[in-house]
Amino acid sequence: MYNDLQDALGYRADQNAPFNPTYSIPNFAVSNFPIDPSAPVPATAKLVPGGVQPDLKTPTLISYSLRIERELSLRTSLTIGYIGSHGYHELIELMQMNRFR
Repeated sequence: MYNDLQDALGYRADQNAPFNPTYSIPNFAVSNFPIDPSAPVPATAKLVPGGVQPDLKTPTLISYSLRIERELSLRTSLTIGYIGSHGYHELIELMQMNRFR
């Protein structure tokens, strides 16, 4: 069993305000591009949090293997094996779909 400590999440949270906020603007026409970065943020804009899901848990991976070997004759053997793994509590990247009209 392998547990991954989440002590390096800073790179995923770099979109959080006030340093580098990301906004979702509903019903924004493509003809309004480019956006003036010095203009005030529209009142309808929503701040989109960067990073990971709020209910973050420690990701865990379980690896297992089974191997059976049988001697069939003096110079012949048969080996059958299975290797598997199962992961849970993995990170989910939060993404928001924006529709432009």
